[in-house]
Amino acid sequence: MIEKTEVVGYLRDIRITSLIVMPVMEGSTPVGLLTVDSSRYHAFNEPEQKTVQMFSVQIAKILERQRVYTFIKHDFTAHRIIKEFSSGLAASIRYDVVVQKMCDSAKQAFPGEAFFFEHADQGFQVKHFPGEITGGQKIDFAGTIIGLAIDNRHKEYVSDVRQYGMKIFPPQFRPSACRSIIAVPLFYEGGLLGVFGMISDRREFLDSRQINLIELMCNQAATSIANARMHAEIERMATTDGLTGLFNHRIFQEKLTDELKTFRTICHAAVTPAHRHRQV
Repeated sequence: MIEKTEVVGYLRDIRITSLIVMPVMEGSTPVGLLTVDSSRYHAFNEPEQKTVQMFSVQIAKILERQRVYTFIKHDFTAHRIIKEFSSGLAASIRYDVVVQKMCDSAKQAFPGEAFFFEHADQGFQVKHFPGEITGGQKIDFAGTIIGLAIDNRHKEYVSDVRQYGMKIFPPQFRPSACRSIIAVPLFYEGGLLGVFGMISDRREFLDSRQINLIELMCNQAATSIANARMHAEIERMATTDGLTGLFNHRIFQEKLTDELKTFRTICHAAVTPAHRHRQV
């Protein structure tokens, strides 16, 4: 190398006259560069060049093994969390509990923050959101990525929202950070239950296998959410009068009995030890 006309790029103020630059390849994809330099002129002979090439191949294998190991480890963790989530759904009959478990499990299994919007007759309501919500109770998803997922009845995954012209959320929702997003509408027997999703401050925060796992988790959660809703409706019908909407006679008697027990407990605790001894 002629020092005055050629620049290495990664060193300054150090004399280099011989340099080997070897790409580190995984198949046809470059994953790095291995460089060996020297201040001696013609420092590397042909065997040394072949040695550097051999090292580049070994480094590629090491990086590939590490990448595969990391992938398998994360994949195993995600499968374990989803399995635990699925097992816990059988014991959950409360709507809010199911939604919270779904969001918590997703956050543990995947590198992002979870959100869930419930769909009912009156429209959408936010049940879980990782950020600030300002003003307005009506949620209108028109012209947003979430709205697109609802209209298409299919998941939407945007790996980089900066390169996407559509809005992410309605104006009143301000997530803590969002560079990429996935939105999955939840259906049960054709009816829309809500929209689950995750956001991340990183580009391409999910791969194809993780996306499939999220869809699997949403399918399992949809059945449990529908069952929880049905249970809540049956409980409401069993405890309220259909005409007035007030608690029925059976619930009134149960509440009255509970209040009397509480009153007796308080009165018993208020009796002094001396008074209790005289009563005995």
